[in-house]
Amino acid sequence: MKHTQVTETYTLNSLFNFNEATTTPCGHTFCNECIVQHLVHKTCCPLCNQELTKDELHPAYSVQEIVKEFQKMRDEFERERNVNLSQLPIQYLTHEDTLEQDTPRSPVKVVENEDLSTRVIDNEGPLSNVREHSPEDRHVKVYLENDLNEIDVPNMSFTNGINEDTTHVVLKAADPNLRDIVEFSDHYLLGILHGCYIVDSTWLEKCKEMNSVYPETRFEIAGETKFGRTGAPAKSRKNKMEGKSQKLFRGIRTKFITDDEMSRRYERYIRIGGGTIVSHGEIIVCDQDMDSVDTDELHEQYPDSKLLFKGWIDECICAYELVQKDKYTL
Repeated sequence: MKHTQVTETYTLNSLFNFNEATTTPCGHTFCNECIVQHLVHKTCCPLCNQELTKDELHPAYSVQEIVKEFQKMRDEFERERNVNLSQLPIQYLTHEDTLEQDTPRSPVKVVENEDLSTRVIDNEGPLSNVREHSPEDRHVKVYLENDLNEIDVPNMSFTNGINEDTTHVVLKAADPNLRDIVEFSDHYLLGILHGCYIVDSTWLEKCKEMNSVYPETRFEIAGETKFGRTGAPAKSRKNKMEGKSQKLFRGIRTKFITDDEMSRRYERYIRIGGGTIVSHGEIIVCDQDMDSVDTDELHEQYPDSKLLFKGWIDECICAYELVQKDKYTL
């Protein structure tokens, strides 16, 4: 299957050669090569015609994970049956077909992975449907944003806070048209630090509709309003699922010069991320805005210390990596 004209249909078809999932500010996702080729000729989104430039494109990490799983399934299927799916005619689904996909089917086989998570293998239909699944015997602990309501679903309970036992953080999208972006918040940062699934509130609606813990991937949040789509939630969650270290701030030694609510909140981020609060170390300055900090006074008080604005912690968490400190140095 070749890369071709960028339309909704061809975006799906190009999964055979999908090189990188890329999203636009208007919320549409394409193969990177396809959309870049399109923008050479037209400076607008192929689906909604909103003005668009190459610089406005962002990686769509959650979709890319789906594409990778699809490609694995495709490769396994082709090897087992000695066929080349790209040479077969395309079959288009009807509306009724898409509705049937949400209907549970049997028989199914539950396969346990090395990390004790499971996969459900559905043996019905022309293609085996292999997907990551929350099995019925796995209990999920969900934290909801303040104005969301709890639902009664088997194997799902709700928590009042976000901690190491929390599996899901459910947040409302910042914009109904951009479901994978949420407001920058304490809940978002804690969800990343604890390796939780951070999902849009429509996931909860789907769980209620199906009366089960519905697969989360297509509802996973990719970023927030301050730093944009970074894919940090998926990166952190995958680290946790693979048993890798969640200690983003391991080896970081910091000091906070105030003892107010904001400083205590950022101390918590550092501790959860494996950092250490010390009496002599880089000083983290907590204020609402970097421009409002009286740097001259602080340098007089702490002449031999490096002063960093708290925004460095924010960006590290939202990128899920240690970023350069230069632009946050006071």
